Amino acid sequence: MRGAEASASASAADSAAVVVDNDNNISYLSGLGLDLLDLVHAGPKTAATKRGRRFEDTKDFVDMPLLASSLGEVVDRLRSPSASTGAEAVLASCFGPPGSDLESAAPDDWSPAGGDPDDDDDDNDVLLLRRHIHGCWPALCKRPLHPGGGGGGTTVLALPHKMFVPGSRFREQYYWDSYFVLQGLLASRMGTSALQLTENLLHCVERYGFVPNGTRTYYLGRSQPPLLSEMVADLYRWSLDNEDDSVLPAGFLDGALPLLVREHEYWTKGDHLVRVGGRELLRYNAGTTCPRPESYVEDREATSSPGVYREIATMAESGWDFSGRWLRDSKDLSTSRATRVVPVDLNTIVARMEANVSLVAGALGREDVRREYELLSGRRFDSIDEVLWDEGSGQWKDLVLGEEEEEEEVPRRCTTYASNWLPLWRDRGLPPGRAEAAVASLEASGLVLPGGLATSVQRTGHQWDYPNAWAPLQYLVHEGLTSSGGSRGRDLASKIAKNFLRNVHATLASTGQMHEKYDAEIPGQYGGGGEYIPQTGFGWTNGVVLSFLCKHETML
Repeated sequence: MRGAEASASASAADSAAVVVDNDNNISYLSGLGLDLLDLVHAGPKTAATKRGRRFEDTKDFVDMPLLASSLGEVVDRLRSPSASTGAEAVLASCFGPPGSDLESAAPDDWSPAGGDPDDDDDDNDVLLLRRHIHGCWPALCKRPLHPGGGGGGTTVLALPHKMFVPGSRFREQYYWDSYFVLQGLLASRMGTSALQLTENLLHCVERYGFVPNGTRTYYLGRSQPPLLSEMVADLYRWSLDNEDDSVLPAGFLDGALPLLVREHEYWTKGDHLVRVGGRELLRYNAGTTCPRPESYVEDREATSSPGVYREIATMAESGWDFSGRWLRDSKDLSTSRATRVVPVDLNTIVARMEANVSLVAGALGREDVRREYELLSGRRFDSIDEVLWDEGSGQWKDLVLGEEEEEEEVPRRCTTYASNWLPLWRDRGLPPGRAEAAVASLEASGLVLPGGLATSVQRTGHQWDYPNAWAPLQYLVHEGLTSSGGSRGRDLASKIAKNFLRNVHATLASTGQMHEKYDAEIPGQYGGGGEYIPQTGFGWTNGVVLSFLCKHETML
């Protein structure tokens, strides 16, 4: 919709209220925690890395368990006159190694044969790929290991169950990653682990009122794309499809429903809400105005502005950190306008959240709630179709709100992203002709490449842009094309899935690893860009690959 009258809600509070579970948790989002980050990363360095930093990866420090009695003790020791030449010794005596607050833990329901199909129809390459990925689950399953000897604490949040982490530097459970991991666990017939993964996130909603970006205290200032309701709905459907009531314990849906409603309120009230032309839509909006603790150095190098710190954290809340999608100048993070973008994908995910709440309420016989959320979902999809659909290009597009409460035009070259096709992912009908137009526009977009679906058509150097292919986007767009794209859309979904699978298989053959992201342009090559070196493991890639192998007979 062009020329719409738009207004944004009041700006978010200056900082998020940070709640920690107990005295064993430490926070770097305020007070002494921020003071310590400044001393560690900005103070004198006698053993700095080649980039002039004390830590090659800034995240390593906030993943180190505290062995001293308190953060205050560490601050005092670093401020002492002798610390200018012995800071490394102080840190070594006060903290354990990065990630030493976790230990590997065998999943409760993993078995070596769990990844094999029920029949022998798979060719050898497919079977070997299944087995390789299934064999990754034990290495990615972790549980907290709290420091002994009166240690001062950890940034790991207390959870009711073991967690599955993405891998490499990502040593905690992540919100939207978990949805794609769950798909793989179900494909591996690990229903108990899938349930535990979901219950960890439900616990977060109960404890904090929302699901944080990840399960460490420094992520409590923001969330991520809210896919928890999808996980609950998929577990429910999986238990029905497998005629196995034991997967879901008695009372699971009863306990989940009010928590899903609570999360819905978090996303649809206050600072995430915007009104455009009389329609209610949503945006990402993080609650912190300080540098991200896990990227403290990078944020301090980018800006000293609290408002820009919020914008950077908001880009991280979107899951797309970083992309030209959010930036006026793709080379400058300080030009982020993420809080003024009305994203196609977030609004679609919340419309589906409302449909999922309706589904769960219906399963429990709560007809009033079922009808209420069914109407909310329909209304939100109507808003998406009215405000975000661009007739000229045959796709939905993000809307950028201007600073003076008027819509700001975005150059057309900046508006083609894989997320533009997420509104196909729905169970209700689309306006006439729209699905056909959307499928045709995706075919012509330049995003469908030999190695899968590229994230955008812009080569900015950011990891959420061309030519990277990310597993979650392959999956979400695939689901949309399958749901609403008709036969032509299903054919395109199959093409995207097969291209991505061949890319993953070729890259595994050449590197021996499952990767976080891939090069859509050159199959057999993993992706690049970002604040950190390319990571392996990798939770959401594993989950999407296993799911695709279950949904398509021939992949490789």
